[in-house]
Amino acid sequence: MMTNKIRWLGDNARYRFQILLRVLAGFIGGYILTGYITAVTAVLLPMTRADAVMLSSMLSYLWFAGILIWVFAIKSLFNLYLILAMSIGAMATLYFALQSGIAG
Repeated sequence: MMTNKIRWLGDNARYRFQILLRVLAGFIGGYILTGYITAVTAVLLPMTRADAVMLSSMLSYLWFAGILIWVFAIKSLFNLYLILAMSIGAMATLYFALQSGIAG
């Protein structure tokens, strides 16, 4: 949707710009989302704190790899950024709710 409005770029440059936007979404957004997922997982796992942190840290590699694959698999850039932003917001809200004692 957004890249269709960039008419002054040629087809090759538009394609490269879309790839750049996906790489940025994958690495920056994926890093933030993985961090929140890891933190929430560490809080929710029913084991000692050290074991929960170790397990959630190991699982974070799988989450990050999955997010990177998903970023390049989804067709629409708009949907990609929308879902990524909503996921980050939901995980951040859940993490801060768990930390403050509101949830759980």
